[in-house]
Amino acid sequence: MQLALREVQIIKSLFADPDKACWPAASLYYAGLRFHGLHIALSTFYKYTRLLGLKRKPHKRKTKAVGLRASRPNQYLHVDTTHWELECGIKAAIVFVCDNFSKAILGWRVALSKHASHVVEALRDAVMTIHRYHPTQTSSILVADGGGENHAACVEELLQSSAPPDILKVIALKDIQFSNSPIEAINKIYKQYLRHYQPRTQAALQAVTALFVHDYGSARPHGSLKGLIPMEAYANPDQILDFRQAVQNARTQRIAENKAVNCPLCSGTTR
Repeated sequence: MQLALREVQIIKSLFADPDKACWPAASLYYAGLRFHGLHIALSTFYKYTRLLGLKRKPHKRKTKAVGLRASRPNQYLHVDTTHWELECGIKAAIVFVCDNFSKAILGWRVALSKHASHVVEALRDAVMTIHRYHPTQTSSILVADGGGENHAACVEELLQSSAPPDILKVIALKDIQFSNSPIEAINKIYKQYLRHYQPRTQAALQAVTALFVHDYGSARPHGSLKGLIPMEAYANPDQILDFRQAVQNARTQRIAENKAVNCPLCSGTTR
């Protein structure tokens, strides 16, 4: 039942790919399953990564209550601002707007200051994304933290004028019992890219952010989405990937290939 050399090489190449340096192991597995013909079980993938000494730096998991979970795209949106220090001590502000259901980033902005106008621009892009993929969407709930940039008059004006959809803004842990953790999780992943590429100018930060948004939302399969890419889940929420038959076929072929190269003692014959 051991993997063929070709399959082992696929696993190694996934971990060695510099474009996937910020991907977790589960995303590498689904990329191999979907795009590289690596038809093995997730448990087998983890087993061989241990045997081959291939690791991703583990994240310490904190036990917490189940957060806000949407049952369809655009049911809950999240907005948040994170920061990154550029050269000369300038602290840039990066705004993300995401969809709770699919984890897709619907709008974003990079700026040299923390201001409500940048939140408005990111939200405007998010509304345009909603119109593009879900033109019949009638309402959404926007979850924001208590930061003043999220509650300025210009933000309220945009939300009132964006209908459809009719967007109701609530404050996390105040108007709604849940936190803004879904987008905070995206910010943590985003910071991995920033630490990896170390952008020091606004132009470099803009480029890294664009790379991250594409990689995270349009290229990387997500383990929490069962191998779907966020924009796939956003555009087609009923899509389900099923590789069971492919995995079974690969297993049958692997057994046959391994039996063909067994030594005489293992195969039950004598010389």
